[in-house]
Amino acid sequence: MPNAKEHIVFAAGIGFAGYALYCACFDRQFKFGEALLATGSCVLGSLGPDGFEPALHPCHRSVAHSVAAGHEFRPGFRGARVSVPSIS
Repeated sequence: MPNAKEHIVFAAGIGFAGYALYCACFDRQFKFGEALLATGSCVLGSLGPDGFEPALHPCHRSVAHSVAAGHEFRPGFRGARVSVPSIS
């Protein structure tokens, strides 16, 4: 996404929809205040990479988005085991 305005729009939609899905899956009552908190949290989180790495040129997202992407894939490696042959 090229700018903060798009980050805000997408994050707000995802935060609201995610909270609604959470309520539906866990049979919780939908509370508008909690939906606003979830939406606000997503919006603030989406603006983090722009705060750390302002849009100064087209390739400005290299570090912040790489860290975010790396964090997303990390849970898949938790159960990975590495076997090292022993020298005897």
